[in-house]
Amino acid sequence: MKTHPTINVMGMPSATVGTKSMNTPPHAPAVDGPNNIGEIVMGSTGVKFNNQMVGRLGDIANTCQVSGPAPLGQVVCAGTVLAGEVGVAVVVVTQQPIQAQAAQMNTAEAVQITVDALAAAAALQKIWSDLSGGAAVSAQSAAADCSAAASAVNTALQSGDPSELASAVSQAQDAIDAAQEVIQDAEEAEDEVQDRSAEYMRIAQRASGQAAILADRAASMARQARASADRARSAADELGPLQDAADSARSDLDAATQRAEAAQASYDAAVANAQAVQAESAAAQARVAEAQAAYDQAQQDRQAVEQRINDLRGGR
Repeated sequence: MKTHPTINVMGMPSATVGTKSMNTPPHAPAVDGPNNIGEIVMGSTGVKFNNQMVGRLGDIANTCQVSGPAPLGQVVCAGTVLAGEVGVAVVVVTQQPIQAQAAQMNTAEAVQITVDALAAAAALQKIWSDLSGGAAVSAQSAAADCSAAASAVNTALQSGDPSELASAVSQAQDAIDAAQEVIQDAEEAEDEVQDRSAEYMRIAQRASGQAAILADRAASMARQARASADRARSAADELGPLQDAADSARSDLDAATQRAEAAQASYDAAVANAQAVQAESAAAQARVAEAQAAYDQAQQDRQAVEQRINDLRGGR
């Protein structure tokens, strides 16, 4: 801020063309918009301090606009010292230049902190619906803290208390830092989810490829099975008459088998009877042999008796 501390008015540094002031409380910030700074661009043509036109009530000033600074404003002040052609009050600076510059810097920082805090809250509001569990709670809490911090900074700006403003700015910065950590954690979690999703997608693609190969194989096997079934049905149709003949021959074979079994049973019975007769014949032969032996012995005994008789007769 350019002032003239060597030329005091009402005991305070005077203002001339080029002197700037900071609007308090600040306007709402906007991209390429208001910077909350006003500058005296036209002063007294007859009264100058250190060769600079002195600034007075009603002189022209650049004011902040959305499209940039423009000489659309007028200086507003009050005082008992008059200067210039029409004798209007001279602008004085109520703060020392260094203090005023520090106040402007603190105000600008506070405005930027407010913007950053509101931006962080908006960013968290966008992502917390996609979060779950503790992450969602942390995001909601951090967004609320940022909004509250921005409100506290605005309140401190309106009060004009430097210590209150410094404390509010510090707390807002802490809230922004905490919000950035939550956002970073959410981004890292999202990256991890995307990495896992990509890996799952690759696995699914490989599985899909393998399933397609297996499906092709299964379709080929099904076609082969259908062809085999068709051939089997054709063979069955061709073997139908042969099957009937085979069934008839099997029936004849069963009947012949039954007759053979009956003949075998008769044969077995005849053999048993023959064996019984043979056993009886052997017994009869043994009895005949015994009878023959007895007869032969009886003959011999008779002959011996006859011989004795003859011998007896001859001895007479």
